[in-house]
Amino acid sequence: MNRKSTVTSIAIILLALIANCVAGGRETNSDEELRRLLLGLHANDNSPELAALFRIGDERIDELVKALSDSDPKIKLNAQMTIRYLGNEKGIKALVEAYKKDRTTNVTLPIPLPLNDWDYDFVRTHYMVGKRLTEPMMDSYLFALLLDGTPRAASVFRKIIDNARTHGVKMDESRYTCLPGSVINDDTRFEQAVLSNACFLNERERRLARSRLVSYNTAGDKALVEIEINGGFLAKEWYHVVLSKSEKGWRFFSVSLIGWS
Repeated sequence: MNRKSTVTSIAIILLALIANCVAGGRETNSDEELRRLLLGLHANDNSPELAALFRIGDERIDELVKALSDSDPKIKLNAQMTIRYLGNEKGIKALVEAYKKDRTTNVTLPIPLPLNDWDYDFVRTHYMVGKRLTEPMMDSYLFALLLDGTPRAASVFRKIIDNARTHGVKMDESRYTCLPGSVINDDTRFEQAVLSNACFLNERERRLARSRLVSYNTAGDKALVEIEINGGFLAKEWYHVVLSKSEKGWRFFSVSLIGWS
């Protein structure tokens, strides 16, 4: 090999090493960024981290699944929450397996569609036996059962309501009027259209509410919308609503009461 060939070969090797170092650095920085977002995410909070995680979560689903077994409890909880906001099929499957392995895991909102066997077991254990006061998780499951629309979902919804009545638990049943298959086709006034179709709000709440788009996911086929109801001092509520887009339009995918004051 002559001198010129040797120099060329060395240059190629150096360039390859530099490229690997840059790529490795990007991967490390990317991992650190995802971890920072998960650590910064707060339940019942409209943090910018949630918007970022919702936007990139489908692309980073393998890392989010890995984070379900992280040594930091906050990382584990927020990875679970992000997966549930996205309703990513691969992520939900991994999440159910994680629940089965560790029954002490605290389940968090939202409740994405479609409901699976694990969801029905959870509902049966927590909301169909004994006295249980209405709380955000139960509310979200009731809305999910309505939006699911299957005969199984309708039957379980009725049993939860009947069980509450049996134990004298007062519920505003007028709130549970969501119909499966309802779609929103107004993309030009999307946020207002979501609010106008917010079946989980009564007429008064809808008049006092405002909505804003938080983020789309990477593919643009899911949208996260925040609804704030301002009823005055110590009378505020915040909902997060995820919608999924099909050929017919946008459908409600999950409904979560995330905060109140």
